[in-house]
Amino acid sequence: MAPLSRSRLPQAILLVSMLLVSAGQSILFATLPPAGRAIGLSDWQIGLIISLSSVAFIAASPVWGRLSDSRGRRGMIVLGLTGYALFTGLFAWVLDLGMAGTLTPLASLLALVAVRVGFGTTVAAAMPAAQAHIVDITPPERRTAGLARLSAAYGLGTVAGPLFAAAFAGLGLVFPLYAAAGAAALAAVAVLGGLRHAPHRSAAAAMLKPNDPRLRLWLGIALGYFLVVAMVLQSLGFVVQDRLHLAPSETGRSVGVCLLASGLTAVAVQFLLSRLRVERPGRLLLAGLPAGIAGLCALCVSSRLPLFILGMVGIGGAMGLCMPGLSAAASLAMEDHEQGAAAGLIGAAQAGGFMLGPLVGASLYQLGGSLPFLSGIVILAALFALCLHRLRDGSAQHGQPVIAKQATAGGET
Repeated sequence: MAPLSRSRLPQAILLVSMLLVSAGQSILFATLPPAGRAIGLSDWQIGLIISLSSVAFIAASPVWGRLSDSRGRRGMIVLGLTGYALFTGLFAWVLDLGMAGTLTPLASLLALVAVRVGFGTTVAAAMPAAQAHIVDITPPERRTAGLARLSAAYGLGTVAGPLFAAAFAGLGLVFPLYAAAGAAALAAVAVLGGLRHAPHRSAAAAMLKPNDPRLRLWLGIALGYFLVVAMVLQSLGFVVQDRLHLAPSETGRSVGVCLLASGLTAVAVQFLLSRLRVERPGRLLLAGLPAGIAGLCALCVSSRLPLFILGMVGIGGAMGLCMPGLSAAASLAMEDHEQGAAAGLIGAAQAGGFMLGPLVGASLYQLGGSLPFLSGIVILAALFALCLHRLRDGSAQHGQPVIAKQATAGGET
């Protein structure tokens, strides 16, 4: 498929918008725990707010993805950014009211849950449409590079968000959330005015099912891989504090260094991929999954901070390879009019992993300090074996990337 436009400005607008979405999410994770405790919420109630938002995201993402195939990418991206701005601003306002005592803890909890459900439902429109737009404007041989740029922007926002929150914390605990809401509103205006419409090949939204033979492997990898990532993120603070015998403040700084190293590694790898021509992106998983296994092995035996950092560098390298590889492989397996629907299902699978991972990771850590990492090794090894089997089958059948797709193709991507 030929590129629709060679202008870099629309892509830059889109990438900055996704960076802002990711940064705002990171700001939330840095802000909500202390703000929730100041209101009088328990830790499980704070976790409930995030979990219910994830459920809403999982339910809505496939729907918005399908609609982007029939009604346009730009409208869905603008909807997601507008919902992001509106509900993030409302969330910050409710936190302010709760901390001031205007709302009781119970009223604050109910309001925060309602706002975050609205957030998850609307913001789910943005990422599948953004990914599908990248697919629309890039030829198949450059698809991995285009999606790597999108992943890099998202990863950079994850790194920048906590730094922004720390830098402006003096203006108030929830001020960074208001700033994120304002930035998202500006991004919505920029996308509305600067992102070009792509022609649509179908007037009806594609009805993809999770068990579609072209997609189910990639959905399984997305769910399993992000389950492992969430298990690591949930367990890291506990294991660093316990093994290094650190005070809470020291633990926070040490974990922050580990996460920064991981995030920067992921962004660096994705930036490199954005400069390369990768025709068979599925093979990136064959490099990324072993990198993740190596990182988990380091975390299993870590007893000093440098080894923890090294382990998280491996996790970041895996993220940098697996995210664009997974997205591009799934994209190349689907028809042009199914791209939004496929991206929506992949996004839902990723969110499902992140929803289940903290619960699984915390439960395993209570049974044994290394169990979350050992379990992650087993899961990633199983995903590697499945991916290797699929790509070998595809190579035997086709020998080339699947560019002209068939409805039941199982070929190499």
